[in-house]
Amino acid sequence: MKDLHDNQTADLLPIKRPRGRPRTGSALSGAERQAKHRAKLAENTVTVTFNRDDVPALKLLLANPNPALEVDQVTLDRLVNALFTAAIEQGR
Repeated sequence: MKDLHDNQTADLLPIKRPRGRPRTGSALSGAERQAKHRAKLAENTVTVTFNRDDVPALKLLLANPNPALEVDQVTLDRLVNALFTAAIEQGR
């Protein structure tokens, strides 16, 4: 029989905890996580399609930039690298 005035005995008995990590209630589904990841990637990259015949013209424009555009050398080097990497990968 349980003593109605005893409020300390339950503290002495071990309480079995459930397995695993506790739920937060704010978990995303797999589709939501994937959509969030794709949106993050879309912010950083732009896809541009051009003909292979235009590669020499692009090389010439990147090698001799217009000074009126005020594009710094770091940006030009990044564009050249991206262009030629894509051209080599697509050329396989």
